[in-house]
Amino acid sequence: MSGGDMAKPLLGHRSTEGDPSITPAAGRTIGVLGSGDFARSLAIRLVCSGFKVVVGSRNPKRKAGLFPSAAEVTFQAEAVKKTDVIFVAVFREHYSTLCDLADVLAGKILVDVSNNTEINHHKESNAEYLASLFPASTVVKGFNVVSAWTLQSGARDGNKQVLSSSDKGQIPTVSAAEAVEKKMNIWVEEEVWRMEIYISVGIIALGLLSLLAITSLPSIANSLNWREFSFIQVTLTFADARE
Repeated sequence: MSGGDMAKPLLGHRSTEGDPSITPAAGRTIGVLGSGDFARSLAIRLVCSGFKVVVGSRNPKRKAGLFPSAAEVTFQAEAVKKTDVIFVAVFREHYSTLCDLADVLAGKILVDVSNNTEINHHKESNAEYLASLFPASTVVKGFNVVSAWTLQSGARDGNKQVLSSSDKGQIPTVSAAEAVEKKMNIWVEEEVWRMEIYISVGIIALGLLSLLAITSLPSIANSLNWREFSFIQVTLTFADARE
């Protein structure tokens, strides 16, 4: 992971002059609830984009070493008090563990980044379920089609589209979050296996070239009959060319 990639901001720069609703990234605090791979990758990208990051964890002492030193790792209750925008990077099954924070989360923006493990397994989307648990908060669905790897690597091969939905503002309602969550199946298969496929093909091609080189040595070639030599040279050369 190059420093140049991580220096790129999470969101594209644009002029904010004359728009009081837009707060500059520099100095703004963003909260992250969760301490998994996505929460860690998101914290890294936010820090590199100029945001102050506070991470809420149930065990901050044990998880602090997983996050960049610039990010503050504390208990969940303390984290949500320090920011108005909070990424909820926990599984749907653990949403209920945040119910004790309902009062302090009132009036805050909760960004749900999760996906259902099975399509049509629940009647409502994860975002709708989160909104039902925290009716006094504004729930936004987003970043669920961006992988942790993409956040850390700079999105060279990964998906760079950020689909979002909410009941507030100029974007689709939270009820559209189910369609957004289903989008995750479009990129998971390709993104997870693309690099492995590249590496596998490269290893196979290198192996074929090595075999051709070895069989071309006089000592090896003399030990082969004409049929064996022709098969190796013709067949493997054709296969290597296709690679």
